[in-house]
Amino acid sequence: MLLELALTFLAIALFMHLRPKPTAKSKALRHLPNPPSPKPRLPFVGHLHLLDQPLLHQSLIRLSERYGPLYSLYFGSMPTVVASTPELFKLFLQTHEASSFNTRFQTSAIRRLTYDNSVAMVPFGPYWKFIRKVIMNDLLNATTVNKLRPLRSQEIRKVLRVLAQSSETQKPLNVTEELLKWTNSTISMMMLGESEEIRDIAREVLKIFGEYSLTDFIWPLKKLRVGKYEQRIDEIFNKYDPVIEKVIKKRQEIRKRRKERNGEVEEGEQSVVFLDTLLQFAEDETMDIKITKEQIKGLVVDFFSAGTDSTAVATDWALSELINNPRVLQKAREEVESVVGMATLLASVIQCFDLQVMGPQGKILKGNDAKVSMEESPGLTVPRANNLVCVPLMRTSIAAKLLS
Repeated sequence: MLLELALTFLAIALFMHLRPKPTAKSKALRHLPNPPSPKPRLPFVGHLHLLDQPLLHQSLIRLSERYGPLYSLYFGSMPTVVASTPELFKLFLQTHEASSFNTRFQTSAIRRLTYDNSVAMVPFGPYWKFIRKVIMNDLLNATTVNKLRPLRSQEIRKVLRVLAQSSETQKPLNVTEELLKWTNSTISMMMLGESEEIRDIAREVLKIFGEYSLTDFIWPLKKLRVGKYEQRIDEIFNKYDPVIEKVIKKRQEIRKRRKERNGEVEEGEQSVVFLDTLLQFAEDETMDIKITKEQIKGLVVDFFSAGTDSTAVATDWALSELINNPRVLQKAREEVESVVGMATLLASVIQCFDLQVMGPQGKILKGNDAKVSMEESPGLTVPRANNLVCVPLMRTSIAAKLLS
């Protein structure tokens, strides 16, 4: 009897110790009514048992058909509101973002690998206002974007040359992989001024950003660090952080030498690098808000996660859809020729090459069989389940003109 009582009190004490403390914001919102919610809500797991589809968004769509476009769920211990129409998206992410909904859920991976300084997750306040202003006015303004146009064109030409080489040898090419290399290299050069050393590690970071663990949703597991998810985060961080530190020191030395030459840029040196701008703000003692090294590192990861995987996946989906719809592809080529021009990779690829789809037996598919699988894969950016593998066929006159 005494043993049972002791175990009971021990369990209660452990529960109270591990239970997450409510924030001031959550206390203030307790009196407000919640949107409709499925019943029952299970202890610890909440409504996770209802997410029974291979892809998370498919489960959420099915639930919206039953509970309406706005409903609430518990992802384990975490209360969640699901909005499933464009009108509601606008209310949450635009109209009321700054005042109510700018503090978003972060997985353990996002929190650790962005140094808990992700601009997409940082709460509304002076730093939020300052860093948004820096990004829009100093990093992504029209002047800077125009200065970086030669760099973007150079990276596009690299991809087109790879396609051209594959066309000459008639060997299959993993287009999905080349698109990821392209976006990664472009963002690396724009952000850091180099691409080789950071590329492979950045891919690991983006991969784990698209994954979830029960430890993120069930708080007793979070405290106990159950499973290999946290271990993988530590391993990636320990590989990534020294490389970023090395790149930052290298850019600081380049900026120092540039100051000694009165701002003159060395031959072959890239003149516009986002990291230089951030380091300039960090060194400016007159700034009202001081940027720390950890915040700079977090911004570097933010730019990689925002510009690498999502751009490559969107281009991959677009190419796949165009391959599966020849009439739309022909119309797109006409519009590129007469209206858009070949300023983007997608436009350049569809104008310069026919992409011949490879079948499972390693043969080029012809006619109605030349279709790309549109099956989705789990992930933060919902990539296609299978890589786009093709044998490019050069459209000689157009490609030769662009690559010359």
